[in-house]
Amino acid sequence: MGNQTLEATPAVDAKGNVSWTLCNGKCGGPGSYPTTTVPKNAGATSFTITITDTNKTGVVFAGDPMWVQPGQSCPTSKIFDSAGQIPGNKVTVVSPTKITFQDLNNNNPHNPPVDLAYQLNFVLNGKTVTPIDPIIQNGGCCMVTEGPGFGGTALSSTSFIAYVALAFLAGVVVTLVVQAIMRRA
Repeated sequence: MGNQTLEATPAVDAKGNVSWTLCNGKCGGPGSYPTTTVPKNAGATSFTITITDTNKTGVVFAGDPMWVQPGQSCPTSKIFDSAGQIPGNKVTVVSPTKITFQDLNNNNPHNPPVDLAYQLNFVLNGKTVTPIDPIIQNGGCCMVTEGPGFGGTALSSTSFIAYVALAFLAGVVVTLVVQAIMRRA
């Protein structure tokens, strides 16, 4: 399981408008927030998103801190459709400035990556302020579709291991039967 840490830094102008910088190793602002990529076969990934309030603005996560939907379009109203990637559609509010969630990254990697457009919601003195709308790109995990006898059928890594073990066991049984027949002859 991997970890992704994102930091959201607010700035408030003289009129009270909030602008953001979001960093995940790369930084960007409105219109160019960095996409967080969870690579193929990386497995489940824990996300931690923290408000780094170096300017002491007082901005915190809203009571409904995150909306999400599949695709590249940011949610425009309350929705939480993670295409099965966030178990129980659960975001944990650790503190007013920190949330966590888990991304399973278990979509079939032979399909296009699953993009999750999400919106992070914030308040300042109880009033809604400018949200952040980045994207998570899931590469998928642990599927085997190539190989003799599979005919392109997708198998999870667990199923593939079970088939290999069954084939090995069948080979042992055939070997023992052949040896028994040879001894009798």
